Amino acid sequence: MHPNRVVLLVSLWFVPAALGLGAGVLGSIAPDHRYLALALLLLCLDQARMAIADLQDIAAITTQSSGPDLRLDRFRLVTWSTITSSSSDFI
Repeated sequence: MHPNRVVLLVSLWFVPAALGLGAGVLGSIAPDHRYLALALLLLCLDQARMAIADLQDIAAITTQSSGPDLRLDRFRLVTWSTITSSSSDFI
């Protein structure tokens, strides 16, 4: 997968959660709710950044690999499972 596609895909994957948390930061009246939403928003952005880094690493290794690699396939599956579960935690 091309690195720019990875960035776009993961960004689109995390956008709904980030928008919802951003609305919580701006729309909440209680300060404790704002701080919690802000902390979760920052955590969401960090998770998106780490997902992009992991997927770019997978893409780089895939282009360097000479043939199918079972370990790389497992790592790709675990990475996507982690991205899916972490992004669904924010929604």
